[in-house]
Parts: sequence; C-alpha cells; structure tokens
Amino acid sequence: MENINEFFKNKYPSNLSAESELKIFRTAEMLYKRHGKSLLKKPEIAQEIGISQSSIDRLRRSGELKYKRIGGQIFFTLFEVSYFIEEVCDGI
Repeated sequence: MENINEFFKNKYPSNLSAESELKIFRTAEMLYKRHGKSLLKKPEIAQEIGISQSSIDRLRRSGELKYKRIGGQIFFTLFEVSYFIEEVCDGI
C-alpha cells in the first residue's frame, strides 16, 4: 500500500486530526482486505460508496474524487477513496 505519510503530506490539508488520519487509514485497510489490491476501478468504487458510476464520473471531473490515469484507464487509490469516504462523505 501507498506510504501513508507521503499521502497525507503531499495531498491533503495538514490540519487533519490524528483521529481523521486513523479513520482514513483503517478504511483503506478494509478496502485492501476486501479487494486485495491498492488501485480500484470505477465500478468497485461506485459499489463501495453506494452511488452510480456516472456520479463517480461527476465527482472525478469536479475534482472531489481524485484519480490516476494509467495506460488510458482510470484508477482510484485506496487512500484517495478512503479520504473521500471519511472526510467528504463523513464515513459511510
């Protein structure tokens, strides 16, 4: 899995509490155990969050849900999804 310190240092506000960081890490850990990989595709994320794939596209285009493009395909890291679930959706 991606180094958690680098994830928080480079991508998200430094004002996250230790409790928030721990929630995000635990959610990422749960997602990893459930899927067995650190990059997830849109259908997997839609199912985890409980919204449509077109909603995932809207969130991605608006910048609310960060993603990575690899070989023309779109992927979401466990930590990006975990941050979205815990900080934007306030846990699900």
